[in-house]
Amino acid sequence: MGNHHPPPHTDEWWFLIDWHEQLDKQAPSQAILIYTLKRTIRLAEQVLTSFRS
Repeated sequence: MGNHHPPPHTDEWWFLIDWHEQLDKQAPSQAILIYTLKRTIRLAEQVLTSFRS
């Protein structure tokens, strides 16, 4: 991992998005990452707002 590359697909990594061995898991994994980052930003904004009050 690094330099904006997805994690390697090896037997050492397991995915919850593993509905079929031959399907590419990069797109759904990226979707989960984007969703998680958006939720983290929202949470950070809420925490910052509560500290300012």
